[in-house]
Order: sequence, then C-alpha cells, then structure tokens
Amino acid sequence: SVSVLDGVDIVYIARASVRTLVRLEAHVGSRFPAYATSMGRVLLSGLSSECLARYYEQATFSALTERTVNQRSKLERLIKECRRAGYAAVEDELAYGVTAVAVPIVDEQGRVVAALNSSSHSKKISQATLVRERVGLLQEISRQISGELWRVPGLSLSAQS
Repeated sequence: SVSVLDGVDIVYIARASVRTLVRLEAHVGSRFPAYATSMGRVLLSGLSSECLARYYEQATFSALTERTVNQRSKLERLIKECRRAGYAAVEDELAYGVTAVAVPIVDEQGRVVAALNSSSHSKKISQATLVRERVGLLQEISRQISGELWRVPGLSLSAQS
C-alpha cells in the first residue's frame, strides 16, 4: 500500500491485496489515524519539528486496541527510532490481527512524500519476521518509485506539513 499524510490521518492512494478471510478493510481513499499505523509513523518521521509539534497539538490519541501506543512520549520515541532505522512497524495497534511494516518514499531532496507498506495477519507472521523478511524489499521498491517520481516532468512534490 502507499499512503500520504492528510492532517492527522493517513490516506491510502494505492493498494494491492491478496484476498483473505480476515483482514482490515482498506482501499484507495481509506483513512486511518497516523499514530497507530506503520505508514503514519513513517510519514510523521519526515515532518519538520514545527509540523510535528502541530500534529501533536491536533491529534487525539485513543487506544484502538490494548496494544495501541497512544502516549505522546512513547510515540515521540518511536518516530525518532523510525528516522534512525528508516522504517516503522506495528502489530495489533490499529486493529487486532494487523501487523505491518512501512518505509518512506522520498522526493529529489530526500523529503518524505509518501509511505509504502506491507501488512499481514499477526497470527500468521510476527512483527519481527515481517521486518526481517520485507524491509529490504520495501526499501528497494521505494527507491524505484522515488526514482520514477523524480523523472516525471513538471511534478514538484513537497514535504508534508
């Protein structure tokens, strides 16, 4: 999936999915709170200090599950870790059964303009296994997408604010 930040939410702009019996229903146009998603944390990690402070002022951090990180101090640490590691991962935070890992898509200046993720059912694969098996592939795909975006004449992507 690919998403962008819109206010305090992520919005899906592309999605490919394997049909399963149990899955979070997401499609192009779906909105989810940024703080509880891997893509949201990647997008938040790309914000300037001022924009991130504005996000914290505007967002409401509810516990969507028992595992949702909804304390600002913990979220701040996770976003810093995402900046350092280059990816974010969640398990059972947005909804039970959902584990996901995301990486940034960047513009020519290296600014985060979108997030790319892969998700699965948390009963089928652990967050650690998902990270180990998919981060490298996602990073390669992100580099390809970023490179293609840079080649589009007249397309001027800017950092989210």
